[in-house]
Amino acid sequence: MALPVYLEGVLPHSVTKGLRPFKRRLGKLWNMKRRRPQALVALLVMVSIAAPQALADTMAPLPLQAAASSSSSLGACFGYNGVNDSYIPRIISGLRIALIQPILTSTPYSQYEGGSFYAFYSKESGITTNVTTNLDFLSTNVSSGFVFNHGWGLSYSEYLFFTSQAAVNCGLEVGKNVQILTDMDVANGALFDPQNNASRFDVVVLPFSEYVEAPEYLAYEDFVAGGGTLVTMGHALEYPVTYNATTNMETLVYGHGWAFNGKYAYPVACGSNTYVTSCPWAKNNTDWMGSNTCEASCFHKYTFNGATVNLGNPIGSTLSKEFGGTVFKSYVEHEDNSVTNMSGTSIVSVFVNDSTNLIASYTHQFRKGTVVGFGFFGDDIIFTDQSAQYFMLLGIVYGRGGPSESLTSSTTAFTSFTSSTSYTSHLTNPKTVSSTPGQAPTTAGTSTNSPGTPPSVLAALSGLAVVVVIVVMAGAVVLRRRAKPGG
Repeated sequence: MALPVYLEGVLPHSVTKGLRPFKRRLGKLWNMKRRRPQALVALLVMVSIAAPQALADTMAPLPLQAAASSSSSLGACFGYNGVNDSYIPRIISGLRIALIQPILTSTPYSQYEGGSFYAFYSKESGITTNVTTNLDFLSTNVSSGFVFNHGWGLSYSEYLFFTSQAAVNCGLEVGKNVQILTDMDVANGALFDPQNNASRFDVVVLPFSEYVEAPEYLAYEDFVAGGGTLVTMGHALEYPVTYNATTNMETLVYGHGWAFNGKYAYPVACGSNTYVTSCPWAKNNTDWMGSNTCEASCFHKYTFNGATVNLGNPIGSTLSKEFGGTVFKSYVEHEDNSVTNMSGTSIVSVFVNDSTNLIASYTHQFRKGTVVGFGFFGDDIIFTDQSAQYFMLLGIVYGRGGPSESLTSSTTAFTSFTSSTSYTSHLTNPKTVSSTPGQAPTTAGTSTNSPGTPPSVLAALSGLAVVVVIVVMAGAVVLRRRAKPGG
């Protein structure tokens, strides 16, 4: 027996499917013409029961993809302290983003204690002449890098964040607007269209990437110069390696004071802040990235207790609105960058600013594009520290057509707010930036329905159906009374 035609065509299939157990009894009532009012009442009662749950079932999101389609396009991203940040998922969902899997850095660290580059550095420490021993450690099969934390090495937390619900809520969807590329992909030209050399991405996110191929390094520089946004964690793009796809071997070119020409290794002055003809990247990094990895001057030197935001910077101001004046509180110390070029650079937040180092998060304009630098080993906290996640998102947004505030150059000096020591800026035109540290809320953002909870519109539908049932039942009683003899 079929439901009345006008109901079969109007009710959603999921609802009519939910009514199937009742159709036989309903059919008997419907076919008894004198009892059609009762049948209609029974039908509406069934609809009022079945519709909300059936509709909820059809709207229930799949784990990652559906959550993004509902929350990233409409809802707030974090939304703390009453801040409306719904523009973040709206902008990010429309961008083309590349997340780099740092295989060439994961590989030497995968054998840190017993093999690869670090075994060589340790065994030949203090040698000042050419070396022909232990050279086998300077070439490593990258298969070990692919299995170290699933190929992400010390940047595994970056991958965890990008595949988290928090990232999805803010518009990042791996496999949709976020594509994962390896170092080798970038070196082979994956950032650009081979037909016209146009950029294939709006934003590139670069985790901890100490070792990269020379073509890869140049690709990042060209990407920013052409108008792209490069978001970098601290300690990136430091040393060149080569990769042989035939042998699957990665080989050191230079790093940690050593160079390798394939026949012997020899000492070379290639520290992070030095420049010689044979190792030019440090100077290049200052020019187009705005910072360099600092080693002797700040290598495991400081213990941090958060970074003070610069309220004069639009990203810093936005961070402060959601998380207060002190951010990145969970970061202790690891390996950091020092801002070395203030031309076109705007400071977002400062860990320390003394006569030697300015350890800070920043943005740096290079030609048509923007470098957004964490300035510290952000991979350590990106999965757990919400202010670090928010800085990542804001860097993507402000670099690619976000709110109208411009990222102007800043030569502002900062005073570090510590209980014992005040660090005075070594930059020009010093002034103190003060802010009131705030505590990030412990809740997970704005209130939303938990998984499996029908949206409020379904509750409204249910209530409406009950009202309709009551009205129809009353009408049916009247009809029956009118149909009685002598009525």
